[in-house]
Amino acid sequence: MSRRILVGLLLSSLSCVAIAGAGWRLPTGYFVPAKMPMTVVFPRPDAETSPWARQRMAYADGTVQYRIPIAVQGGAYPFHYTLVSGPPGMKIGQDIFDPDYGIVTWTPTSSQIRSASYPVTVTVTDQQDATVTVAWSVKATTSGFVFVDPKAATNGNGTKASPFNSVAPLFVLHGTMGPYGGYIVYFRAGTTVLSGPESIGNVQLQGNGNPAVWLGYPGEDARIDFSHSKVLVDKQDDVFVGGLHIMNARTDVLNAQFFFFNQNAAQDRVTFFENKFEDIDDLSGGDSNQAAILFFNPGVLRNYFALIGNTLDHFTAELVDTYAIKYGVIEDNQLLTGNGPSPWAGIFLKSDVQNFSVRRNTSLSQSYGYGAIWIAQQAQVFPNNDIEVAYNLVRTGDVRQPAFVYEWTGPGGALNANPQIYVYRNTFTGWIGGLDDFPYTVWEESNVLIDDSGKTAKFNSSTGGGKTVKFTDNLTGTSKDGLIDADGRLIGAASQYRGTRGFEISVGVNPLSAPTWR
Repeated sequence: MSRRILVGLLLSSLSCVAIAGAGWRLPTGYFVPAKMPMTVVFPRPDAETSPWARQRMAYADGTVQYRIPIAVQGGAYPFHYTLVSGPPGMKIGQDIFDPDYGIVTWTPTSSQIRSASYPVTVTVTDQQDATVTVAWSVKATTSGFVFVDPKAATNGNGTKASPFNSVAPLFVLHGTMGPYGGYIVYFRAGTTVLSGPESIGNVQLQGNGNPAVWLGYPGEDARIDFSHSKVLVDKQDDVFVGGLHIMNARTDVLNAQFFFFNQNAAQDRVTFFENKFEDIDDLSGGDSNQAAILFFNPGVLRNYFALIGNTLDHFTAELVDTYAIKYGVIEDNQLLTGNGPSPWAGIFLKSDVQNFSVRRNTSLSQSYGYGAIWIAQQAQVFPNNDIEVAYNLVRTGDVRQPAFVYEWTGPGGALNANPQIYVYRNTFTGWIGGLDDFPYTVWEESNVLIDDSGKTAKFNSSTGGGKTVKFTDNLTGTSKDGLIDADGRLIGAASQYRGTRGFEISVGVNPLSAPTWR
């Protein structure tokens, strides 16, 4: 494989940085070798997906950007993305310092409309030169789309030129086929109140009868008010929600906004991309299943979940609560200002989860009862295994509170056969900890751990009965030690570890490229 080396970027602690055509090449010690092989989570091949799946349709009038993430679980991060083939004008952010890193963009024109779909191929290369190929097809068209604009006239027909002014025409009772089943919905600027035909006004997605792809119109603040409704997802694959500002949650029911619940069938290939969730709160006397997105525990494993580039603000409930999922990527999400301390967590991997990468997320000021990231390790039907938590920044509001918690709770512990949890290259302010109720192995490697409670130290050593914590090359201290600045970056004498400890992806003390996060 040919490589193009650019030499000459002089750093104070390193003579040069090599950037190769096969990816942004980090020197040994500046990345962590892969814990799991690379697996494509999104987009999946056409043979698996519905013809109307988000990645397979692009509105072609020269003004609407087609925008999808490439989600890969496992591998040695950061990746290099190459667009091998695609229609004219399609692009991808190749390296971590590029705009739209790992995101495919395209603004098709009406002249590109044709009956055949365009084949697209992307290769993803990790720091150890492992590669995966992502292949799908996309059709440039203006068919199969419906538009909602809360400011529109009442007599709209759902086209872009004459949109509906409410969601009333879109949804029918579950078990029937609605007129817009298999359509992609674009919401325009303004606030659309969600309401549906189900009991107490809810919307149910089942069997392709209602549209399962919801998008905010590019460049507009498309708000959906969930005060009077929530979305129940039954036997429905290929759910994609992107670019929306999702507000509020009804308070008369457990307030998961998107509730994936079927007990007998999985919901495969689910993606939430670049949404803002706001004012999601734990109800008085509520429980940890109240979240913006809740996957309840079915009798079968779901496959391929991506939660990428989302924001949660003004909250006390979780962004996501997961049960029974295999192959998940939770990446580049931000947890901002809470409505007071959260009794639960921000990202909650609760039960029956396998092959997950929780990567490059930030939590900036909130305090949590169970940490910004909580891995409960319940195993109700399936064992938990192979979870990595990497390159995350957690700055708790109180450094004496938990930042990351790993534990076993509830039934099913016997199903867990020594699950492997890899916790590396994170920066946590607040303690990390866990229980030792069954055999497990936690690998804690190259983290920055700032803890004023002293509890992290108790979690550093191995325990008996097959319960093991492997603690290597971590930089630890208290808030008085001056190891990091207000943004979590290493400072002072600790800056010598920049790019080798903690969440910063960089080379040397004074990197001239590669921001710590987008």
